[in-house]
Amino acid sequence: VPNDLVIVMLPWEEHKRRLIEKSRGEHYDAGAKATEEGFALVQRHREWTQKIAQEKNIPIVDSIDAAIDLVRSREME
Repeated sequence: VPNDLVIVMLPWEEHKRRLIEKSRGEHYDAGAKATEEGFALVQRHREWTQKIAQEKNIPIVDSIDAAIDLVRSREME
């Protein structure tokens, strides 16, 4: 796993809010729907992502800024 690999996963409530906004917009790309079924699918994907990240020792952060900070801090090592 490359040393500069970081996964950004928004906190669930923020992720859910963005899914709802996206599904109402004119550029909806038919990804996960803002339904209970769609949210359950996204939750399962998040759980799978967390499992793989833990197995591969890939950090998960909650924002792009946190990912950038982490990668930059590793460059200083």
